[in-house]
Amino acid sequence: MKKISLKVLIFAVLVFAIQYISFAQEEDAEGCKDHPLFNRMPNYYLGSCAKLDFGSMKFPVGQPDPKKDNNIKSEVVEGKIMVFNYQIKEGSTPPSGLQIMRNFQNAGKQNGGVILGEYQSWCAGQYEYTGNDINGGTIPFGNRCTNWGTTIKFAKNDKEIWVYVQLSDDGYDMVIAEKEMMVQEIKANEMFDALNKDGFIALYINFESGKAEIKPESQPIIEQM
Repeated sequence: MKKISLKVLIFAVLVFAIQYISFAQEEDAEGCKDHPLFNRMPNYYLGSCAKLDFGSMKFPVGQPDPKKDNNIKSEVVEGKIMVFNYQIKEGSTPPSGLQIMRNFQNAGKQNGGVILGEYQSWCAGQYEYTGNDINGGTIPFGNRCTNWGTTIKFAKNDKEIWVYVQLSDDGYDMVIAEKEMMVQEIKANEMFDALNKDGFIALYINFESGKAEIKPESQPIIEQM
């Protein structure tokens, strides 16, 4: 039986370790998964993702205006914001920006979506971008300049879903905003409402007979005041 030299063994271990590390790096980031609206392009993995339960995002709509430095009108959408960064797997041939854009547009149309913007080529136009703070940092999406990007709008079950996809340096980015009313958690005090509406309020506070002591049943009113 032939003996395997120590150098060959070390080399084989290093090759295996490099391949393992490369594979591990190409797995989806922890906690990241595709949005139910779309599957991903072949040979891509989720490098990062982020979400905000309630925030705002500006989506480019319409065509660039050559009279205004190719600026694009933006539509502000408030609701749940989700951002996905897809990266191409090592050794895979990346599709063109047009191929990615058309794939999402066709899938959107098949699912009742409406195309509100299409921006071919690098920096076909510029749009206002609004960032959102997530865990102390800005939501990782947007650079004002479109890059083979498209905006798609869905209307489902009394809820609007806005999608913007564009090519990135090492893959493509997608931001989704689910437009819905914010849950109102703060309620104005009834006495404050009456004071704003009428300019005055009538309060009935009961005292002990012949004493300057407030009766227990009137104590809640005092606490509200």
